[in-house]
Formats: sequence, structure tokens, C-alpha cells
Amino acid sequence: MQFTFDSFDLNPNIAQNCMADLSIHCAGVIESPKDDSKNKTEQQMHCLADKLEKLTHDCREAFVDHMQQLNEDITLSPALVKKCTDLIEKKCHGINGLALNDCIFTHIYDPESPQECKHAYEFFELMSKYPSSPVISFTLEFKSWDITPELQDACEADAERLCARSRDNMTNLITCMSKHRMDFLISTEVLNETIPESSSRFMSQACIREMGELRKRMLSTTKLDPELAKTCEKDIEEHCIDVVDEAGQVIECLRRNSNNLRPKCHALVFEAEMETAMDNDLDYALINSCYEVARTSCPMEFNRHKIAMKREENARLKDTASKLIDCLSAYVFQAISKSDKLNPVDEKCFSVVLERARERLDDYRLDPSLTRSCDKDIKKHCSKELEMKDKKVGNFHGQVMHCLRMQYSKEKDGKPLLEDQCREHVHKDLVMYTLTNELDPILADSCHHEIKNYCDAEAAMVPFGDKAPHENPNSGSRNVAECLKAKMLEGLITSNRCRSEVLRLVGEGESDVVTDPVLFTACASDLNILCSKVPAGKGRQMNCLLSHFDAEASGLAFQNLSPSCRSTLKSRKDLWAYAARIEAPESISEMIAFVSQSRVRNSIF
Repeated sequence: MQFTFDSFDLNPNIAQNCMADLSIHCAGVIESPKDDSKNKTEQQMHCLADKLEKLTHDCREAFVDHMQQLNEDITLSPALVKKCTDLIEKKCHGINGLALNDCIFTHIYDPESPQECKHAYEFFELMSKYPSSPVISFTLEFKSWDITPELQDACEADAERLCARSRDNMTNLITCMSKHRMDFLISTEVLNETIPESSSRFMSQACIREMGELRKRMLSTTKLDPELAKTCEKDIEEHCIDVVDEAGQVIECLRRNSNNLRPKCHALVFEAEMETAMDNDLDYALINSCYEVARTSCPMEFNRHKIAMKREENARLKDTASKLIDCLSAYVFQAISKSDKLNPVDEKCFSVVLERARERLDDYRLDPSLTRSCDKDIKKHCSKELEMKDKKVGNFHGQVMHCLRMQYSKEKDGKPLLEDQCREHVHKDLVMYTLTNELDPILADSCHHEIKNYCDAEAAMVPFGDKAPHENPNSGSRNVAECLKAKMLEGLITSNRCRSEVLRLVGEGESDVVTDPVLFTACASDLNILCSKVPAGKGRQMNCLLSHFDAEASGLAFQNLSPSCRSTLKSRKDLWAYAARIEAPESISEMIAFVSQSRVRNSIF
């Protein structure tokens, strides 16, 4: 069979050295392609890759050298450049070399990117980054481990030092190196350690950076992660069969169905969740969905993302890798609290941020900032919850975060039980949790029958619809919470378990006006006018509103509250009084402390 240079992406070196190998190993592939969706060039290149260990020395070296050259300069692939011309001109004009590779990867899954460009780039990645079969054998020495010169140069010594026993198997080596990268991230993001450049405990900064690039690509499609693809094959068929395997969509689908996955698949998906929680740069769905929001509203965190993408030598992974999600969460809450309707860009970002919040609530380990801020409080107040980890799938199902929420509004000797930094973080989370019922699964589970019997219509409402949340203060989770509070006042909540959760909601709202969205909305103008100099947190703004309420009732107010604020505040005082009457302290000393701390102590008896 005669082969031409066109068969090899215009690479004469492969054509010159691999004609005999193609005739021996790939004749059947070329004569009768198995996959009509791929052209002959792709079939031939796949075949050479699959048979790499069996190729002659000259052909093997030509193939490896060609792929190394492509990684250094993607323009050496005329087919890819031709199919991606529009994207390169619009998004990557004037960019060359490795930076061009990064630029194309960043924009390849933009909605306007041509399908043929996506297909060509995926093939390029599949061939050059991490093949779906053992394409690059360790019999070729370390230089062909991943075909990426930067990764080879950065990680060769680390692989020998940290993962020598795993070097005979691609999957094992990648797993080992990824584990050591995670050890570094945990030390910096959770334990807040400062790691010197010369430290021998961890892999080098350069290797951490290049391994991040590799993991980013692996997390973008299961085609580049054969272990995940194989382990989760049945789960993907059951939950993600119609999901396109690009732009991190399959891994995102698995994350959203994490509680329904088989144990081995769940373990791999949780590892991916941990990795992206520690390093937001690897979270393809987050970066892709929130790109514009991050660029304009989180410039500091976003610039760190760009630095990591550009491989600049001063890029450091020091307790900033997990900051982007925190910034985006704050932005999303502010966006839906404003008077403007969410625009399509914000809605797209909101969906992913909400999913990350749900994951963090389900397992606190996915929230590095919380773990760092609340480590002492978790060990002190939530030791029982730490023992309740689901042995089957290994997560906490929200128990630890629920424990912290239960401690949030409690005091001892006039001081909050939680330390300041932990209480501040829990406060931020409570604000986020008011957005949707999905972020309070224990309430939903504890009050399942009550919600079904009394609040079914409210539970069916979406977090936001045609109107912004401010236009419908009872939208999202707030309508369910308000319904349950009303039914408790009516004496219809008889289950101790459900009533305990509703009382917890009441206590959270009493502690801080921001965590009571209905009251916060009703009194927004009053807070701006009457309490503008009062800092948020620790119930200070609530005390300010109550002092004006009491002054108005006594005829001593210099300025009255707005009607909506006055009415809502009165209903809240009635609710607090009711809650105080049904929460029975266990001892006389607790009773004295309970009454003295209550905002409605004059109404308890």
C-alpha cells in the first residue's frame, strides 16, 4: 500500500520512517476504517500510538519527536490550524508557541467555536496528552511518559524521587503524582503552611504547575482519563448518557449525581471534587461558566488563573488556589439580591456556583476556607458528626456543616460558642444557603412530610424565575422556610425533628438579619438610613432595628421604621417568643442564661 505525506499531517519524518510499520500493524485500519466519524489520518495516528511498543526504533522515535514538536508549536499541525482558523483569529490573534496551545484550550468549548475545531483539538489532545490506551510505554524511558516537554523537564526528578515504584504503569504514575500534588495543596490551602522552594517533602513548584495543566486536560473529557472512563462506565450510561463529553460536562454530570454513583466511581469523582476545590483553576465547568463574571468581578482571583495558564515562573499555589469560588459565591449572592434581573451570563454562573455550594455543604472537606477557619470548632463541637461518615461512599451528608449551623446562634457566658473566624465563615455560608432549598438537605429531609402536606406549592418554586428574588421575597428556599415557620406558629409542626430544624432557622435569623432574607428585604432601606453606621455581624444590625422598633413603640423614635419593616419585625418578634416558649432548657442555670440572652425575654412568660 502506498502512503503519502498527506496521511501524516504533512510530517515527512513519520512518512519516511513509518511506512513499513503501517503496512505491518495498521493495514487493516487503513483499508477498512472502524470508525467512520474519524478520517484516515486519525485512524493511522491512533494505530501507530496503540502499537507504539511494537514499532521499529526509527518509527517510534519519529512519532514521539513529532508529538513533542506539536506540543511546542501547535501550528505544525496544518489540519488543526485550518479547522481552528476562525477561533485563532478571533480569540488568539498574535499568540504563538505554548501560549497558543493554552489560548485554544481556554476557548475551545466556547459556544461559538466551530465543531470541526473542537473535534480536531480533541484528537490532538488525545494523541499528545494522555491517550485512552497505553499509547506511551515506559519501555521508551521517561522522555515519552507524556510527550509534553515542559512536564518531562519539570517532573522527571520528582517522579523518580516520589513515585519510583509506579513508573512501570502510566495510570499508577499519574495517580501517584496527582496524590503528591494534592498533598501540597492540602498543606497550603487547608493547613495554611508556607512551603519553601527547597522543601523535599513535596514535588517542585514547576512540577506542581505542569501536573496541574495535565490534570486540567484530563478533567475536561473522560477521553483523556481512561481510569475514570472505565470505572464510571456504567454510571455514565445511567446518568450521563446524553451528555457531550467535552468542556468537563461528563465529570460535572457525575458530580451532580454523586450520591447515586457506585462506590468506586464515587471515590474517583470525590477525588476530582477535592482537587478542583483545592485548585479552582482545574474546575473546567466553573471557569467556563463564570469566565466573564470572574474576569470583571473577581480580577485578583482571575489574574491568578491567567498566571497559572501562562506558566509564568512566579506562579505560586499559596492559599489562593481555592479563592475564586469564594469570590464568585459572594458575587452571585450580591447579583440576585440587587434590583436587576439575572442576565444569562450570571444565570449560567449561578448554576455552577450553586452546585459547588451544595457539594461543600454535603462534605465540609470540599471547602478549604471553612476547614481552615473552623478546624478547632469542628473538633470541639462536632466530634460525633465526624464519626458519622458514610462508610459506603465516604462523605458526611451535610452533618458537619449542620453541626456548625446549630452552634452558630448559641452563646455561653455571653460569648458565641464558635470562634470569630469560624462564625464569620458560617455566616457567609448561611447567607448563601437562603438561596435555595437544595442547600438545606437536612431541613428538607427532617420536614419532608410537613413540606409535602403544607408547603408543597412553595417547594416547587425555582430559586429564581422570570423575576429577580427581590421582586418576590418568598421565592426560592425562603417561601418554604416562611411556610414552615407559619405552620409552626399555628401548632401544625408536631414532629420534634422537623420542629428542631425550623427552630434552628429561627435562631439563625434572630442572630443576624442577613440570614433572614424576608426580614432583610423588608428592612433594607431602614438599615441603610437608620443603621448605616452599624457593622454587620454578631446581631448588631438586628439590635439596631429592634432598638428603633422599641423606641417607636414607646413614642421616643426620632424617625419611624418603614411599614414593611415594622410589620415584618413584629411578626418576627412573635415567632421568637413562640420559639422561646417551646425550647425548654435542661437546667435552671441554662434557663437563666437562656432568658437573659433572648431578644424577647419580656414575652417568654
